[in-house]
Amino acid sequence: MRTLYLVFLSMRARQWLKNFFIFPALLFSQNLFVLPMVLKNVVAFIIFCLLSGSLYIFNDLMDVKQNRTHPRKSYRPIASGKLTASVARPVMMVVGKGNFVFDCDGRTCIIVSIYPSNHYGEV
Repeated sequence: MRTLYLVFLSMRARQWLKNFFIFPALLFSQNLFVLPMVLKNVVAFIIFCLLSGSLYIFNDLMDVKQNRTHPRKSYRPIASGKLTASVARPVMMVVGKGNFVFDCDGRTCIIVSIYPSNHYGEV
C-alpha cells in the first residue's frame, strides 16, 4: 500500500488541476449538458492525468542524480530512494500506455500523442 502511495506522489496529482483546461470547451460549445460530450471530456481528462503522471515519473527518473542534491526535490519518492527505479519504470510505462485502454476518438488520440513531445521536446 505504501508503494502505491509513493507512485501516486511521484505522479504529482496536485498538478492534474491543469488538465481541467479541457472542460471550458463544453461550456463554450454549449455542450455542458450533452452526456456523450461530457463523457468524452471526462475520458480525455483521465487520459491527460495518466499521461502527465507518467511523464512526471519519467522526468524524476531522468533527473534523479540532480534531484538528490536539490533542497526540495530531494524529498521526492524517487530521489529519496523510497521508490526504486525498478518499480517506477514499469509503472511509468503501464500508466503512460494506460490511455490506450480508453476508446478515444481520432482527434483526442492525436492530441494525446503530441502531448509528450510538447511537454519534453523529444521523449
